[in-house]
Amino acid sequence: MSQCFHRGSYPGSGPDSIPHLEKQGTAVHVVVHGKPMLLIAGELHNSTCGGFASMRPVWRRMAEKNLNSVIATVSWELVEPEEGRFDFSLVDSMIAGARSAELKLVLIWFGSWKNASSVYIPSWVKRDYIRFPRVKDEHGKPLEILVDTVNTVQKMELGDFKIEARLTGRQPAAGGLIIQLGPETFIAAGQSLDVLFFPRDESLQVAVDRVDEGVFRKGEWIPERRLNGDEVHESTWSGTGLKFPGNKAGIQKIVLYRYK
Repeated sequence: MSQCFHRGSYPGSGPDSIPHLEKQGTAVHVVVHGKPMLLIAGELHNSTCGGFASMRPVWRRMAEKNLNSVIATVSWELVEPEEGRFDFSLVDSMIAGARSAELKLVLIWFGSWKNASSVYIPSWVKRDYIRFPRVKDEHGKPLEILVDTVNTVQKMELGDFKIEARLTGRQPAAGGLIIQLGPETFIAAGQSLDVLFFPRDESLQVAVDRVDEGVFRKGEWIPERRLNGDEVHESTWSGTGLKFPGNKAGIQKIVLYRYK
């Protein structure tokens, strides 16, 4: 996770401070040794970062390209090959190699997911489908994608609305997708999910005009059934929006309206 700091607010802004992001006006700078730095970086292939032998010739070769930094990866499966036993020897060698070539090193963490897939998880996680459930396809077959059982609420903003997507169950198929079609119109697909809408303008309230359940055929939205009040979150203190049950995935289109 990266954080942005206003100039002078970072506790270590001198030459010995750790690298960090610093905001000045509308720009965000990478600050290294107390000074803004332009990273002229080369990015390594993911497989290059998987072993000592493949990494040894990299540093001098990158320095010879007149780069000042290298982007490399660190994966969960190599850092914690056995549960509770951590091995940072490869990371240490990357730091030493970059330092010897007078290059800055930027590390990308491949943990539970990489491009929405869980291909860099340790073998002890891959074997345990009980503690680490997987997303399942429409036929019930588990995919190599871990279910997020920790972050059960995702917050976002679309247009004039703040949105909270809340997982309502621990089923492997819990989750969803939200797309804004118009100022007050949204399409959502999901399962074991509540999608709640709040106006960004706190002087306003939000209510449901209508919610239709339907399907897409050849790219065209086909409404099949209008949902009643018990099947949606109508205007209440806890939120206004959509309910997706846990027994099946569905697609819903909601039209909202705001009022004072």
